[in-house]
Amino acid sequence: TCSLEAPTPLPYSNSTDNVLMVDVLPVDEDVLYYWEVTSTDGNWEITGGQGTSTIIYTSGVFGSTATFYVTIVDEYGCESYCEVTFGNLGEPHCSYTQGFWGNRKGKDCNGNDTEDMLPIILDGNPWYIGCQDGSNSLEISSTDTDWIIERLPGIGNLGPLNVNGTTTLSGEIIPHHNNGRYYNNFLTQTIALGLNLRYNEGLGLFTLMGSGFTTAEATNCDGTGDPILGTEQSFSIPETVMAYLHAEYGAYPTVNDLYEMANDALCNDGYAGPPISHVNDAVDMINNGFDQCRVLVGYVDYDAESEDDSSSLIDPNSGSTFKASLLSVKMTAYPNPSHQGDVTITFSVPTTANVRLVVYNLSGEKLETLFDGEARKNAVILTTFEAGKLPPGMYYYRLDVESDLVEPVTMKKLIITK
Repeated sequence: TCSLEAPTPLPYSNSTDNVLMVDVLPVDEDVLYYWEVTSTDGNWEITGGQGTSTIIYTSGVFGSTATFYVTIVDEYGCESYCEVTFGNLGEPHCSYTQGFWGNRKGKDCNGNDTEDMLPIILDGNPWYIGCQDGSNSLEISSTDTDWIIERLPGIGNLGPLNVNGTTTLSGEIIPHHNNGRYYNNFLTQTIALGLNLRYNEGLGLFTLMGSGFTTAEATNCDGTGDPILGTEQSFSIPETVMAYLHAEYGAYPTVNDLYEMANDALCNDGYAGPPISHVNDAVDMINNGFDQCRVLVGYVDYDAESEDDSSSLIDPNSGSTFKASLLSVKMTAYPNPSHQGDVTITFSVPTTANVRLVVYNLSGEKLETLFDGEARKNAVILTTFEAGKLPPGMYYYRLDVESDLVEPVTMKKLIITK
């Protein structure tokens, strides 16, 4: 027989080198293992360990789920089969605004000064902002710490570079104010994003979806922090930018793709994308979205973002008022069934409202209140329930929402097994 359980803790979205192991009884070294995985986004992947009891895998985008299957064949040809389905946790990243990079005594969330961080980030070969071939480019080198602080943050103007070749931060070709700040906010936003990508390499792989994303403050600054409930904030990316990214880079564009797009716009060599002001807004959202280390907790859809918060609508034909259909919440628990380990219950509501999430037994006895407070519109909230303290059986979790727009009660089953 075999046993396959969801990992604890669950993997972060888009993370690599995650481990999943199947337990086999009785222990037998002369067995073969055949692993497969399917997922809701198609991005979960087994990257190592095929043929063994332990595999290495890559997690998909936030909110997706995957089912892992393993078939075990012993030396006599007898087969046993196991599967498990689970999701992933919010994605932590650290970024900083151009105001931080331009402040000599700015401090990151670990207390490090900007002027101490920049030499480390800038170490290595020079890199270009704008055209990557040096034809209309700003070169940034390892000795430019003082000039980064001098030129950022930018003030006013949003436009491409116009240097006819390559210039440096110490050069005088790019317009700047008397205080040294560049007179091109789009240029300095892109420089700040370039610095953030060097400071936090994983940020470049962050997937852009929908019309934006929601992040929350992290419990720590080392890139492994959990989201702090009640600190959620949403950041919107212009629809024109997302449409262009999808057209150029496919279904799952990343921050690296956005950075390349921004440099193409600054290069201005045949650029045919959305207005620079829209690209600037998108870059600004990334620089601010993970400022001082935050955790991705959800994405924002265009339809949800434009949802009318009024419960009454006007019939365009008759002009009469009618009551809108109540909106539904999104809520799920994983792993479910649970083998008496921790269960992660996530939910989101389509409008800001006070909500209460409670776990009950079949007798209706309240076992634990997991959340009681305000949930922001479309923010994905994660809670943890210690299922291991309960005997095997069927339970249910219930979300009550105080809103005239949303279904007031949503209940789902939770099964705990041995």
